[in-house]
Amino acid sequence: MFREDDSARDGALARLGGGLNTRVVAGRATGLIEKRHLVLKRWYADQAARRGAAFLDFGTDYGYPFYDKFRPTLDAMDALGRGAESARHYPSSYGTAELREEFRQFMHRQFEVTLDPHAEVMVTTGASQAFDAITRSYAGRYLLVPELALSTVTSIGVGNGAEVVRVPMDQHFRPVLAELDAILERIGGHDVRCLYINSPTNPTGTVLGREYLTELVALARRHGVLVLHDHDSWYTVHRGERSVNILEIPGAMDVAVTVLSVSKELGLPGLRVGLMAGNPSVINDLRIHNSEFCVMIPEFCQDAVAAALRASTDDGIREDVQDRISAALTAAVQGWRDLGWPEDALLPPQAGYKFLLRPPAGFDSTAEGELTGVDTFDFLLAREAGVKLSTSRSFNAGSADWMRMIIMQDVDVVEHFFERLAAIGVHYRMTPPTGLAAQLREIVSQFDLWDL
Repeated sequence: MFREDDSARDGALARLGGGLNTRVVAGRATGLIEKRHLVLKRWYADQAARRGAAFLDFGTDYGYPFYDKFRPTLDAMDALGRGAESARHYPSSYGTAELREEFRQFMHRQFEVTLDPHAEVMVTTGASQAFDAITRSYAGRYLLVPELALSTVTSIGVGNGAEVVRVPMDQHFRPVLAELDAILERIGGHDVRCLYINSPTNPTGTVLGREYLTELVALARRHGVLVLHDHDSWYTVHRGERSVNILEIPGAMDVAVTVLSVSKELGLPGLRVGLMAGNPSVINDLRIHNSEFCVMIPEFCQDAVAAALRASTDDGIREDVQDRISAALTAAVQGWRDLGWPEDALLPPQAGYKFLLRPPAGFDSTAEGELTGVDTFDFLLAREAGVKLSTSRSFNAGSADWMRMIIMQDVDVVEHFFERLAAIGVHYRMTPPTGLAAQLREIVSQFDLWDL
């Protein structure tokens, strides 16, 4: 599968001089399932285009069309043009004073967190770069992540030389704190680079509540462990209560930092700006990292984010976006129900755009070698219906229980997705065609992820 054997890796290392750093190769190997998803998505899209058909991608989130008329997003785009002159000088890795101040005000407005914009706030080139800075800057053998964690977090951590330890999750898809405590007792907090948490979680949409985060902070303080809270969706909640940021918890500033992306809540993924806040010593360490490694964010991008944050002060302007997202999610969940999916095979999210569902039970029989039932169900939908999901395997290669659906389309596109599924006879009790795994294996044998 994708030439993952030893000879392929030897070939990947056959470079000039000392060759490719083996840590980079190890990081890439950690994320191969997600790489396969992305490569197959492009391949299926190309195949559909050659047939003159529209390919529907519900497995990735490259763009955020819900924000096409959102005033903070539009203000940001206007600010890009006004700030064009800043392209004529080098930006600072520290971030502009204007953006740090706007972020300070946002954190107080949204979460009632008081921050020093000079010592407790920094600007990054997105959440992934924050993971990179932390796992490269800090010593320790281990990176602790939930049982299901974003592929880039584990790939970057491994690429920076960390050993990933997964924390088991409870029935609500939260890291089990007793298990985390036992892990830290065994390996020692001094040997942990950081503990990564994501709330609202990706891919389940679970929100870690105030009581849970209070216990987590107490545990982290007891073991002296740095906690990174990836808070990429703060507005988009579906049950009325906003999500809690870890810095709201008393004592969190002693052990925690948070990173907020402008991609998912402001519709600006192309700006590559992330905003960090928290423990001042950690913030300063990461500033040192970004200075030494010349991580600089164009000032016109920072101007755009500052404009978006200023425009987001009116909660009322968010209602249309929230209504569109909620309507699309409701249509998606109902669509699976109409195709026979029982309630226990669907996990509607508390927040965010993504949720999990089980594949039809019959697809367990299609497992063959490294391929699992979720892989072959995803393949069937792409080949026969021209639609693409993704799976929980992207978050943990050993997790073959769940399909992941990302809702970044309006209701009419969601409804068309289910029309296509119905047209090819998709149902929860369907019988899968024979030979699916072999057919998928034949397709992926054409690709070599080491050279992409």
